[in-house]
Amino acid sequence: IPVTAMKRHIDIPTPPDGAPGLHSFADADRITRLLDQAGFRDVALETMSVPMIDTVDGAAYWSWVREMAGPIATVYGRLPETVRPTVDREIAEAAEAQSQRRGKVRLAGETWITCAVK
Repeated sequence: IPVTAMKRHIDIPTPPDGAPGLHSFADADRITRLLDQAGFRDVALETMSVPMIDTVDGAAYWSWVREMAGPIATVYGRLPETVRPTVDREIAEAAEAQSQRRGKVRLAGETWITCAVK
């Protein structure tokens, strides 16, 4: 949500494949390949939905993200001061629109449960 909103106001380059970051292990093939290269076998992955955040509103969600995700806070710091209130509003509204619970911001995330044998 934050990156989508900020991209409307500044250029945010897409990180190269394999770069460290919040989603660096989002690709199941990459995880399997890395474990294989490390000598693991019989790799099995299963996705699991997990609660990510439950806040009172979109503004609280955005405050939490800026505190927890340093790279996103860094990009936000590059925004001109005059644009930040607009971005703040866009992010809060988008989080509330995607929420699983009316009147709050409750968003789920997805993670991998991974098993392998060495």
